[in-house]
Amino acid sequence: MLSKIGDFFRRNRRKFVIGGVVIGGLYVAHRYIRYRVEQWYENQTQTMLEQLKRKQHFGSILSTSDSIVLSCVFRLREMLSQELDIETLLEKVRTKPDNRVELWEEIKVRLITYGIVSVYAESLLICALRIQLGIIGGQVLLNSRKQQTQKDQEVHKKYLEMTHHFLNQGVLELVRKVKVVVVRAFEHIELKQTVSPDDFLLAYGYVRKNVPVIENAASYLIRDCWESACANPETANFEALNEMIAETKDILQCSDCLALLENLIDYGFRDLQELVRRSFIFLGLDQCPMVKVLPALKVQTAKRGELFVHDRLASDCSKNFLANVYEAFCNEPQR
Repeated sequence: MLSKIGDFFRRNRRKFVIGGVVIGGLYVAHRYIRYRVEQWYENQTQTMLEQLKRKQHFGSILSTSDSIVLSCVFRLREMLSQELDIETLLEKVRTKPDNRVELWEEIKVRLITYGIVSVYAESLLICALRIQLGIIGGQVLLNSRKQQTQKDQEVHKKYLEMTHHFLNQGVLELVRKVKVVVVRAFEHIELKQTVSPDDFLLAYGYVRKNVPVIENAASYLIRDCWESACANPETANFEALNEMIAETKDILQCSDCLALLENLIDYGFRDLQELVRRSFIFLGLDQCPMVKVLPALKVQTAKRGELFVHDRLASDCSKNFLANVYEAFCNEPQR
């Protein structure tokens, strides 16, 4: 019996060897495929977790950006009210002084300047804070595994002072430039002259053409005195800070940023024209003397609120711009 079994194995030895090799190969292949599948699954899981982390982090950055913009807009309007001080002029007019015609002319210029500067400044604020929070958010995510948290916080705090300097200085420069052009745009329209919404449309177009904000955004947002202070070697982390400023300037000149600013300002001037239209509806007239429109326009301007800003922050154009900046700074720079 045993000899027969031995003879069987000897006769079929080649088959057993080949079969063993095949079975062994299948086992090795199975283990390798299983390893690769597990590795792929692990990589996919890691990628999904990273995407989820980015999505959650970006949502936080977006919310923070919106909150800061709204806070700055409130402060901006306070500053404009103080700088243009229309209420004081109205109080003087109510006393019926001899120079009330000159006072009404000044009220006309200041009221229109207030609306136009609001549009320009709000648009610049949205754009600037989208850039700043995109850069900061991307860097925070990139450096989350590095021991640079405290250093990052110091640099980012200093970097965000850019907006503070814009509100304190850049806005005042806007007021000066816009006011000069508003005088030229509306000086031919006397207080007793009959006007319609179309007259405002033409004048607004003139102002927009002669106050080129989009191409000069960096000069309003990045003030020379602040930039010089940041470039001082005695300023903490000045190299990192100046790199962020340089990146901000580059982004302000890119086509996506210019398109966003164009979009924001377009909507802003449409909003101003809508205020004019509502003023005439409020008066129940299609046209009337300019002096009669001004009080109604002041009422409508006061009602403007934050709807324009909320609407623009929620726009795809604004969100996508922030997302693009954020994604660009989430990745290691290519050497």
